Amino acid sequence: MRLHSGLPQTFWVDAVHTAVYLINRGPSVPLEFRLPEEVWRGKEVQLSYLKVFGCVSYVYIDSDARNKLDAKSKKCFFIGYGDEEFEFRFWDDQNRKIIRSRNVIFNETVLYKDRSSVVSRVRDVAAIVHPQKYK
Repeated sequence: MRLHSGLPQTFWVDAVHTAVYLINRGPSVPLEFRLPEEVWRGKEVQLSYLKVFGCVSYVYIDSDARNKLDAKSKKCFFIGYGDEEFEFRFWDDQNRKIIRSRNVIFNETVLYKDRSSVVSRVRDVAAIVHPQKYK
């Protein structure tokens, strides 16, 4: 997962933690193909919240932590699941820190390794639309 997303080697622990999290939510042969999480908790597990490891995510910034004219979200990268239900962990590449949040929008089609190519594609489109500015 870490190699596919292009995240640095320092995120190997997060990749292993996420893999274990996913294995515990997958069918198990000794449990007659039932999900271990369902057996442990005794209730049905929802899997719709699972996301692609290393994808671009836009984490909401609380109004207390920003000014009126500041951005309402911060671009981060998904690195795993938190301890609480529906809590996610993100890598803030700009500030070099880990963020935990529930209020987020995922772009699962763009991974960490694609971050520079997305910026260059946006510049290419801008140059087509406004050729005078980008000579």
